[in-house]
Amino acid sequence: MSKNTKIAIIALVVLVLVIALLLIVWKSTRLEPTQGAKTVNIVITHMDGTGKELVLHTDQEYLLAALQEQDVNLVSGYESAYGYTLDTVDGEFADAEQGQWWVFTKGGQWVDTAIDATVIQDGDTYEFSVYVS
Repeated sequence: MSKNTKIAIIALVVLVLVIALLLIVWKSTRLEPTQGAKTVNIVITHMDGTGKELVLHTDQEYLLAALQEQDVNLVSGYESAYGYTLDTVDGEFADAEQGQWWVFTKGGQWVDTAIDATVIQDGDTYEFSVYVS
């Protein structure tokens, strides 16, 4: 076996080990949906500065389903390449053509998943507001 072949085999083994380690870390740190009763706080801030606060009691596992369970008309939007995209919250439409977007944060921090893929946990607080670019 040549020296280059040995190096290639060692590099391949190291690569496989690194991938396995990354998968283990990812699986152990990602949020898993929990079944059962949860209380989730929702804070909505409209473009005019007025607000609304809701407390959801739900068995749902994902944020969109919990919001729709509360009130079918509370949020609406459309499926996009990035997941479900909000365009209306609490009756207020954010016009993307005018640079307006509904965004939601969790405890003041940006959420990196679409609303239909956001796992909720008991005691979470989500804030909804319009971002204007």
